[in-house]
Amino acid sequence: METRQKKAQIKVRISPDDKEQIRILANDSGMTPSGLLYEHGLSYQPHSKLDPKAIEKLSQLHAELNQVGDQLKD
Repeated sequence: METRQKKAQIKVRISPDDKEQIRILANDSGMTPSGLLYEHGLSYQPHSKLDPKAIEKLSQLHAELNQVGDQLKD
């Protein structure tokens, strides 16, 4: 179990229905709502909003632009 002192707070607004759902999930898991949100919040790995294909295309365009720039120098 976590031994660090927890002194900071994060406040969020949620709907009454969401609050009740979190309370039920926590209760069913033998946890407090805060504990449930804490554990899930630290283990969640968000997905990047960047499109890998777009990044690859930009990288290719950058390389091509450098080639054109090098040709103009000659």
